[in-house]
Amino acid sequence: MSQNSTSALSRFFRRYAKDPERAEALLMDPLSQHLRNLAPGDTLCRENDPADRLWIVEFGTFHIYRDGHFVTQAAQTEVLGEQGLLGVPAETVAERSKCRNSTLIAATKCKIWIVHEQTIDQLSPEARYHWADVLARVLSDKLLATSNLKVDADVEHSASLSLISRFVDKTGQTFVQGLLQKGDEFSDYRFEQVSAVVWFSDIAGFSKAARGKAPKDIGRLLDPVMHLKVSTIQEHGGEIEVFTGDGLTAFWICRSDDQLTEACSKAVSAARTVLESFPGAKTDPLLGLRIGLHAGNALAGNFGANGRIAYSLTGEMINDGSRYESARVDVDGHELGPIRISPSVHERISSEQRGVFKKKPRRFVAKHDALFAAYVLKAANRR
Repeated sequence: MSQNSTSALSRFFRRYAKDPERAEALLMDPLSQHLRNLAPGDTLCRENDPADRLWIVEFGTFHIYRDGHFVTQAAQTEVLGEQGLLGVPAETVAERSKCRNSTLIAATKCKIWIVHEQTIDQLSPEARYHWADVLARVLSDKLLATSNLKVDADVEHSASLSLISRFVDKTGQTFVQGLLQKGDEFSDYRFEQVSAVVWFSDIAGFSKAARGKAPKDIGRLLDPVMHLKVSTIQEHGGEIEVFTGDGLTAFWICRSDDQLTEACSKAVSAARTVLESFPGAKTDPLLGLRIGLHAGNALAGNFGANGRIAYSLTGEMINDGSRYESARVDVDGHELGPIRISPSVHERISSEQRGVFKKKPRRFVAKHDALFAAYVLKAANRR
């Protein structure tokens, strides 16, 4: 055996032993009996192989896989396979307790020391004491490294969720987290039937007001209105689904009839708050608001494709909801005003909230000559 090889094992003792000189004197001979060279791509062990030995890496790098996925890597003076070797006896827990839980493959040229379980069993009491001390320090070192990795992973996960929250609202975040945590297993989740209140809004006159203006001036028109709408909807428990130019779609997902009633009240309150605080008239007299609210059943889920996630709602109720925003006038040619709510919303709000709307709904014609009824604000409650 070469001096370089034994000096490599000496480095291992200096790294982990409490008393390196005594540990080396007692353990060098029994642990330095078996060396093995591996070429890149050689497999050291596979998952579920019997765990009857451990390895000390003299040089080289191993890649560690679990369930076919890369987990981490190990390099010089690191110990491999000790957890399997320390497994609880099979008759106590389960047969696989002393089986490998990972596959180890050489990523580079490697040389390893092989330490058999039988070799450890034959050590003198003092040698076993020093070996146990070394192994305890190895495990402590790995536990600390794992803890640090977990902290880093938690920080990264938190940063990822913070970033996701800038693009997806809370229900969509739950869906994305499921994909991140479960991967392909979460692909079985497709859609669910929910009750919901939907909000469609637009800035009336925005295209005309923006015509001929510089991009930064258009931004000055749009930003305060969007900020007002988003913050107000979120303060009232709603979730932003999508921005479309100067338009915005939001929803309140409900799991019970009581929640739907509460959501209708919150949505109407949010619409009135936006209208009362609308900055458009101050920045450009051409600007106005159109907000349409509707309630009913919809299909919720990931409606993306080709790996693109798009958590959204769909269904006839959503299509109908968009009509309440897009309508301009009623069947008699009268403007509908800034807030239009469907009968399904109107019937669930309080008498106090209904008091700001006209008692009789206004009828309007939408796509394919479909006739809709909308409750609109009394003149005194409009801008």
